[in-house]
Amino acid sequence: MDKINWQEINKELTELNEKLGQLQKEQTALVHKIAEGKKAEGISDSDQAQEAEQPGSHRQEAPKEIIPVGFQGVEGAYGHVAVLKYFQGKNIKTTHYPLFEDVVKAVVDKRFATE
Repeated sequence: MDKINWQEINKELTELNEKLGQLQKEQTALVHKIAEGKKAEGISDSDQAQEAEQPGSHRQEAPKEIIPVGFQGVEGAYGHVAVLKYFQGKNIKTTHYPLFEDVVKAVVDKRFATE
């Protein structure tokens, strides 16, 4: 069995995270363009959105489910930033792991829900 080159894998993950971050920025910019266009044309995403915007509306949103998310690295590193961007607006609980292998083990062992 070949020895795993962790440094090379880490480098590839970092590059991928950078690409993901850039793609997220591009996606966000497009979503904002769509929202601005809809607003300019007076188009709403849904009737529920219009109802929620009405003064005195009594519609209550259901509490957001907590999504457990694991990533390799430390808080503030590319992996963490990518997670925050990808799950922007979601209620997440992050757990960081020193090795990518540890993230995979946590998923396989279903430890995310209890950590």
